[in-house]
Amino acid sequence: MKFEMVMVIVILLFVSLFMFSGTFAPDSTAHEAVQKAGFTDIRIVERNNFFVGLRGGGREDVTKWRVWAKNPKGDYVEVYVFVGWPWKATTIRY
Repeated sequence: MKFEMVMVIVILLFVSLFMFSGTFAPDSTAHEAVQKAGFTDIRIVERNNFFVGLRGGGREDVTKWRVWAKNPKGDYVEVYVFVGWPWKATTIRY
């Protein structure tokens, strides 16, 4: 009986870790990625941690940010920043 309870708890913790792993990615990750791409006046508008793959991300992505920023030409544009956890780097999509 104890073994089964321990296994259920371990499985629930494991599933929770991957289900909520997007919450571990700080907003500064998106800000830094967009800044390194040459954008300025960066504003994070929205953040999604659930079903990121269905919102334009890859299957490894766990967080999606919708960002408004000024591109190098001086125009304000909307970009999307995706990040995987823990090892996938950021991806910027226009």
